[in-house]
Amino acid sequence: MNIIKNFRYKISSLAHYSQYAIVLCLCFYYFYLSRKIGLSAENGGPDEIARSLLPRCIVNGNPYPSANDSCSVYHLGNYSYAVYPQLLAAYVSAFFMTIAKVFGATEPQIFLAGRLASVFFAGISLIAISKTISFLFSKKAGRQTITCLSVILLGCWPQFAFLASYMNNDIAGLAGVALLILSLVRGISDKWGPANVGFLCTGIIISGLGYWNAAPFILTAIPVFILTILKQRSNQKSTAIKTIVIAFLICATFIMPFIIGNAVRYGDVTGTRTFNERYQQWLASGGQELMHPYGPHLRKLLADDGFVNSSVESFIAYFGYMFCKMPSIIYLIYLALAFIGIGLYLSTEKYRIKDFRYRAVAIPVAIACIIVIILFLYRAMATDYQPQGRYFIFILIPLIICCTIGIGNAVSIDSTSGKLVVIFIALAAMTLCLYCFNHAMLSTHWTGIDITAWKTYPWPQ
Repeated sequence: MNIIKNFRYKISSLAHYSQYAIVLCLCFYYFYLSRKIGLSAENGGPDEIARSLLPRCIVNGNPYPSANDSCSVYHLGNYSYAVYPQLLAAYVSAFFMTIAKVFGATEPQIFLAGRLASVFFAGISLIAISKTISFLFSKKAGRQTITCLSVILLGCWPQFAFLASYMNNDIAGLAGVALLILSLVRGISDKWGPANVGFLCTGIIISGLGYWNAAPFILTAIPVFILTILKQRSNQKSTAIKTIVIAFLICATFIMPFIIGNAVRYGDVTGTRTFNERYQQWLASGGQELMHPYGPHLRKLLADDGFVNSSVESFIAYFGYMFCKMPSIIYLIYLALAFIGIGLYLSTEKYRIKDFRYRAVAIPVAIACIIVIILFLYRAMATDYQPQGRYFIFILIPLIICCTIGIGNAVSIDSTSGKLVVIFIALAAMTLCLYCFNHAMLSTHWTGIDITAWKTYPWPQ
């Protein structure tokens, strides 16, 4: 009997870590995809060549690339992403590329190593969402089952998997958003202890140095953190203020050097003005016009089926430079999943609207999502018409959390039938994801990295 009990205990212990095993498997899959994705418009990741210039500069001995350095300037548009303070993804890519260089890797292998940064940030996102769902279902039976489902739903979302497989800043921003939401859920529902404040600071740093479009989640998380910690420690105001100051100093230590660097180098804290000035210089020198703003007509933009459809499809699965499209049924299935999940969430969580802790998380996250969409629309109208879902992909984290909660509330996940429903949804998500990438590989001939066309930019030897 003791042997049987010990065996059951070991099985139960292993099951407790099953979500981490799923995260590991997904990361291996992303690495496999990173070996297949190319560099062309048909089979490559948008902006990857331009993004890759920064880690190349760093590996080549320039630890803080400037837009004035030739190694950071792309040959089209006079673009240089060094004008922005969001350099975290570049440094993580450079870290992996340096390791590859030390071990004598070839040029394509060094480039591939740079893509490991995206796999890394994807892993952070998956672990963060698993911890969020695990906490939310901590008092319910079947917590492990629904936690694993959340990891699969996010990890097998095709656009998420695509972003996890090539060099970009979007996936870094996603990781930051996932950590920010985790910190809000735990910090407000439980307390703002060291761990939750740590999650908050890490989320702010990654989002702040990851991608501007993730900034709305920072702007809403900070005031909520301040108000709720003061409320929690109403009898210990000095301790609460001390915690706020420490959190501020931690974030400022990592973020402010890059902000100050921008102010000193360009007189431009955000880098946006400098980026546009460099582009105007490109046009003045006879360069091709590469950015095409839609114009000031928002109603006309939203009525444009091409814009709306392409944006939604790209949010789900539209790979390359909007080149590799999936069959229409794929988009319909994912839209159905999203609408059903949100419907279940709203119908099963509406009774909690009177709970302050619930409102303190749900309302700021909803506001952040709305701001992200507004920024996306503003960019299309004022800067460049690009109906690409990666510009508002950050709402995917709240979407998956809502869908998972909705399913977990609607289905008795501790029962056999409930577990079968969850398993069916998980298998369907995995199957659809595999189909999307198999379709992409076959239709656009994903053959991996070929850097022969990019010899203009020196590689570390």
